[in-house]
Amino acid sequence: MVYEDRDKFIKDNIPFIIKTIVGVTKRYVEVENSEELGIALEAFNDLLDTYDEEKGNFHSYAKVVIKNKLIDHIRKQAKVTVVSIEEYHAIKENSDNEAIVRQELIHYREILKEHGISYELLASHKPVHKQTKDMVVELALMILRSKQMVLHLKEKKRLPITQINKEYGASVRFIKSHKHTITAIILAHEYNIQCVIDYLGYER
Repeated sequence: MVYEDRDKFIKDNIPFIIKTIVGVTKRYVEVENSEELGIALEAFNDLLDTYDEEKGNFHSYAKVVIKNKLIDHIRKQAKVTVVSIEEYHAIKENSDNEAIVRQELIHYREILKEHGISYELLASHKPVHKQTKDMVVELALMILRSKQMVLHLKEKKRLPITQINKEYGASVRFIKSHKHTITAIILAHEYNIQCVIDYLGYER
């Protein structure tokens, strides 16, 4: 991505970057002395070189990239703290993990909301039987391998049901019945929501 005045573009987006940081950390950002701001600015600067239109709306993509960088930072900091203070190991580990998971789930909820999905909706449509769940997850992971289908989902906010049916042989009825769960799994992997991926127990 090329800009005539890169520095000005970054400066103009500082409010957006700070708002994204606050969304993750839930605390005020001290511009003069913020490690998180430095990480976010570096991530924003890097993505200017890697972004292309296939990745969807620029600011939506930037928000995800920055959040993932910050969550990775929080996770690394948590590990350092646990190692350096052994006497608080168990308590600290649980506390840090809960904080990370909480931030990831807040982030995930925002992503799902953009696709018209809530946690309540997922709960009411989740597969009941293990075999069905396995089939749903397997189909979602196959769809993930198709950049075209994932792009369609991100841009249109819906699954390309006809294409999935033709490509993978899954029935239209099955896809429609489990479209929310399939979408949620794809988005968890696409946006690296690690706690959801770990919960499912399936890697891409």
